[in-house]
Amino acid sequence: MKKLLFTGLVLCVLTTPVLSQSKTVRPRSSLSKDIIGVWALVDKSTSKVSAGNRLKLIVDRHWSLTQADSVSHVTTVHHGGTYTLTDSIYSERVEYANPNTARYIDTIAKFSIQIKGNSMYLKGIDNPWNEIWKRIR
Repeated sequence: MKKLLFTGLVLCVLTTPVLSQSKTVRPRSSLSKDIIGVWALVDKSTSKVSAGNRLKLIVDRHWSLTQADSVSHVTTVHHGGTYTLTDSIYSERVEYANPNTARYIDTIAKFSIQIKGNSMYLKGIDNPWNEIWKRIR
């Protein structure tokens, strides 16, 4: 799992585009601080994080999602881009992707977001994704 996590994080960091930084400094809300981190998707049937699961990296205004096959360790899903957070509405804009998820490029997915302890709850707004993520870093 550690090797998979390290590989996923390296992929996230290397493929996340570097965008210009805004000169405006805004105070950060608690939620905007709490969202920063590395998250693993929770399997709803077991309520646990499993090997080969999806990892989401969220840093200042950028996010990336990676999933590797648990047997071959080949990356099967990888995409990311920028996000906005307004009150409790989290929106992800897909700006790059691997061939398996390229259909999402230039789309925006909106979620209501709630963070409780080390768990992040995303409920899709006009999309089918309702996810629970566990902070792993």
